[in-house]
Amino acid sequence: MRKLVLALLLLTSGCSWFSVPAVPAPRDSAPPVPITGALFFAEMEDLLIAEKYQKQFNFYDMKTLWVRAIVPGMPRTAFVHVSFYTPKGDLFYEQHEAVTTDRSMMQMMSPTMNHLVDAIQAKPLPGGLAIDVPVAITGTIFSRFFEAGTWEVRAVLDAYPETLAAPLEAVLAR
Repeated sequence: MRKLVLALLLLTSGCSWFSVPAVPAPRDSAPPVPITGALFFAEMEDLLIAEKYQKQFNFYDMKTLWVRAIVPGMPRTAFVHVSFYTPKGDLFYEQHEAVTTDRSMMQMMSPTMNHLVDAIQAKPLPGGLAIDVPVAITGTIFSRFFEAGTWEVRAVLDAYPETLAAPLEAVLAR
């Protein structure tokens, strides 16, 4: 029986009508294209996650502005510094947040305050990382001393050489 099966295999292997066309081996997905730094905004975290970024905001009844800094990479821990400049170019507000790529790390030591601070988890993206920073608007300096117009928002990540910057159009209307 084995001889018969072997003979049939040998016989059919030489027939062109029976040969199976070569199928190219599946290619691994292309490596992610390295991204350059960028800065985006959203009114809600859900919009940020869905990558539905916005450029215009009404600060009148806005609770939180979400700032997303996208970088090609970062060390295990770092600090991100987000600055807001008024339409006149004056520094208006700064916020500093601890950031980590380690999913098990919820806090890290602040080098300036010498105590633990909560850490934001950097989210992996194809070719980089997203750092999502919530900035409180309601009841803060933004709602008390607001100036309508085009603001500039800057983000600096320790260990990343580039300052990320983007315009933000803000109004305060009922």
